[in-house]
Amino acid sequence: MHTFAWNGLSFDLPADWNLASFVDDGKALRIRMEDDVSIRLELEWTISSRKINPERMRTQYERLTRSLSDQTISADQFTGLAAGWSAVLYTMHDRRRFITAMFLDQPRKLIAVFKLHFEAGSRRDPARLLDLIIASLVFRDQGILPWRVYDVAFDLSHEWRLVRTSFLAGRKFFVFEWRLRRLYVWFISLADLALKDRALSDWSADFLNQNKQIKGPVFYTDGARIKARRHGGFRFGHFEEIGRATLQYEIRSRHDTAANHIRLAVMNYRNPSDLRLFPEQF
Repeated sequence: MHTFAWNGLSFDLPADWNLASFVDDGKALRIRMEDDVSIRLELEWTISSRKINPERMRTQYERLTRSLSDQTISADQFTGLAAGWSAVLYTMHDRRRFITAMFLDQPRKLIAVFKLHFEAGSRRDPARLLDLIIASLVFRDQGILPWRVYDVAFDLSHEWRLVRTSFLAGRKFFVFEWRLRRLYVWFISLADLALKDRALSDWSADFLNQNKQIKGPVFYTDGARIKARRHGGFRFGHFEEIGRATLQYEIRSRHDTAANHIRLAVMNYRNPSDLRLFPEQF
C-alpha cells in the first residue's frame, strides 16, 4: 500500500494504483488512478458553497445507484460504515465488480464520491479495500497540507493552489499560485548520476536556464547559492512578471540522498514577507 495525498485529501490505496489524470475546473476536483492494466479509481470532491443537506445528497446518490442497478446482477448496500459514508457494491454481468461510495463532511462542507473498479479475476477484496480507504482518509483545508504521489512527497501551505503539473520519466513538475506569486517545484530522479561531477548549485542553475519554464531571468551561482538576474532582452522584466508585479526570485535546491532526488524550487514573489510560504523541504 501507499499514501496518496492531493490538495488536502489523503488516503491509502494499493501500491500499483497511481495517478493517471486530474482535472480542477474551479468547482470540483477529479482524480483518475490506474494500475498497469486498467482504471482502478475515480474520485471527485468539492467544497460546497452552502450548507450540505445530507438527505438531498443521499437522494441524489440513491438515484445514481438505482440507474446502475439495471446493468448489474446484484447491488449490495454496505452497512455499519463510519459516519458520513454510504457505499454500494455492484456485480456486473461479466463478473466485474465496482463500488460507488460517497462521503459527506458537513462541518467542512466536503462532498467526495469514489468509484472503485475490480476486474472479474481480481483477488482483491472490495470490502476490505473500501474499509482501508475509509479508515485512512483525512481531509485538511488549513495549515500545512501533504502532497504524496508516485515517489514524491512534500508539504505545502494550504494557501498555494496547484495550477499545472507535468510527470515525465524521472522528472515531476508542479506549478502553484498564491495571489499572483508562483512556486515552481521539480523532483529529479537519479540525482547521484546528475551530480557525479558537478556541484548541486551549478547543476540547478544550468537546469533552470535550459528548462525555459520560467521566462525572463538568467540563473547563476554565487558560491553555493543560486540567484537570478536580468538579461538584455528583459532588462525591466518579462511581460508576465510585470503583469503579476512579481520581479523577485528565491531559488533553493537540495540533494535528497535517501530518495536519490534533486529537489528544486523557485518562488517568484514581490515582498520579503512572501517567503514565509516557501516550503521547508527545499
